[in-house]
Amino acid sequence: MAVTPNFGMPILTIADNAKLDTLFNSMTSALDTNLKTALDNALMSKALQFKGTAAARPSLVGANEGDTYQDTDAQKLLWVYRASKWFVAPGQVIASANSVTGNVGSVGSPLFTSLATPALPIGQKYRVVSNRVPFFHAAAGAVIFHLRWLNSTSGTVSNSTGTAFTGRFYQPGGGQVMSAPPLEVSDVTTVAGPVSANVYLGSAGSFFGADGMELRIESV
Repeated sequence: MAVTPNFGMPILTIADNAKLDTLFNSMTSALDTNLKTALDNALMSKALQFKGTAAARPSLVGANEGDTYQDTDAQKLLWVYRASKWFVAPGQVIASANSVTGNVGSVGSPLFTSLATPALPIGQKYRVVSNRVPFFHAAAGAVIFHLRWLNSTSGTVSNSTGTAFTGRFYQPGGGQVMSAPPLEVSDVTTVAGPVSANVYLGSAGSFFGADGMELRIESV
């Protein structure tokens, strides 16, 4: 005779336990699947923030449109995932360089130390900016500077390579130290690779590198 507790439920047998195990296991499996789907959908609908080394970013799996990635080393740049590529978020200095030490006077001489960005995706918007350029010229006349930049995987910019933007100002008298206005250009990468830049003398004179000028590449 089966023993019945006071609240009216019969005591389960071993066979009943096996049936319940089967039922609970199937419910748990369905719950796991539904929960996973719900979590995936929730994550897909939100912009996620990742962080890690710059080297680990390209191999990140599962990034979606609008996600961000914070480099934890190197320049600690912030990147945004768009159109299946990581772009440098706007408003950051991607690379910068100081002017060469000492004075430079030969035509074609670089005014800044080597400058190049990390590898950038095709379609990255950027600008190249130099602040004022102090210059001494022995005689009155035009003073010329060439801002050059190059987006390439096979080399860095030189006075004979890359795209050139010419800046000039007129020095009214000889023996004067003048400051050329800042040079600035904007561009978009067409090659998945770094951007390098420099400013070169286009006319003889004397550039005062010791005054501490800066050249930088910024994300737009």
